[in-house]
Amino acid sequence: MKADAHIHLLPGMDSGPVYDGVAAEMLLRLYEARVRIFVATPHFFSDRESVAEFLCRRRLALARLRAASGKHYRNVHLLPSAEVMLMSGISTLEGLPSLAIPGTNLLPVVFPIGDALPAPLMREVAHLIHHRGLCPLFCHVERYLPFFGDDFDGFLAMNHAAFLISPHALTSASFAASVAKAVRHGARVFLGSNGHDLSLRPPSVEVEGDYVGAAAYAYRTVRRATDDFFTSLVRRGIR
Repeated sequence: MKADAHIHLLPGMDSGPVYDGVAAEMLLRLYEARVRIFVATPHFFSDRESVAEFLCRRRLALARLRAASGKHYRNVHLLPSAEVMLMSGISTLEGLPSLAIPGTNLLPVVFPIGDALPAPLMREVAHLIHHRGLCPLFCHVERYLPFFGDDFDGFLAMNHAAFLISPHALTSASFAASVAKAVRHGARVFLGSNGHDLSLRPPSVEVEGDYVGAAAYAYRTVRRATDDFFTSLVRRGIR
């Protein structure tokens, strides 16, 4: 089954769709593109709400999407998770494991947008791995080229971590080459559309023929890994 490992599909949760009908239309468009597994990743900011408050809002948003989507919702598998903003103290937050992708220890995380990577955030990442038993799943990896510069390949080689990329990012030859190298060396890399709405940030529907060279290899490998991994979760009854 085809999977989208990073989508802001839940209505009213964050910068994703405001209205239930828009969320349902997003699901329909991806359904028509043969996507059957969705990892819902609404933003979570620990300085704005508790994990318990977030989970309550997420349950309500899931119910809204289910009601708006009708039969299409019954034919897909939605794995509720989050996109956790990395900030001071996040690694010790109570209840954080409940935001991981169901059935896994993969916790989607994102660095704040800026010109440099604050060193303390990497200590938070290390604490997540070594003390909380979580595997950080770094979202928007293509954004981090300026952070790591010449050491970007080293970032993709990080132990006990996984990485989420947007399909459109593979149109960059240098980024595609880094991803191809990483997957050859065993990095866990997944594809996610990062769709937010139907206009400004719609979910991308990519096809293999869009890519050549290193990008084609990276796309095929990462697409297969994404679909196989999340299909295995669904077949285990994870929801």
